[in-house]
Amino acid sequence: MWVLESTEQGKVRACTSPLQVTALFLLDTNKDVKNRLLGFSERVECVSAMKRCYAEVAPEKQRAVVKEYKPGVRGYGITSLAKKHGLNHTTVQHILERSKEHGDPVQPRGHKQRKLDSKQEAQLLHTLDTNPLATNRDLARAVGYAIAKQTVSDYVARA
Repeated sequence: MWVLESTEQGKVRACTSPLQVTALFLLDTNKDVKNRLLGFSERVECVSAMKRCYAEVAPEKQRAVVKEYKPGVRGYGITSLAKKHGLNHTTVQHILERSKEHGDPVQPRGHKQRKLDSKQEAQLLHTLDTNPLATNRDLARAVGYAIAKQTVSDYVARA
């Protein structure tokens, strides 16, 4: 699939070539436009107009692919499901692999676990509230040096 574009009739379709530059980046909060993107979630990632644009497959569509898949039965294989749902063969294959590994094909993407729990983070912010001129070293000491000085800056920036 290439960059998503909007046609004259207001319908949304996938471009056939990366040279078609008119891109629809779902910055608009118009629900009608989003609903026309059947099967795709709201997040669309594009690096540039010349590179491919990938949209996440909606969780409902992923679960439907897993339910309908019947290995060895004509019309219910990977290729048939890919054509039926308008997905790439490899995408359907990866959805089925994730469902075999985890049981549910819709797994949240992995993130690095936070160093501080909510209680420690609250302690860090409380220390900063009581002493606004506290240094990163002071704040790290307040949470028992569970994090480095630079990590303190990261937590304060998120707060």
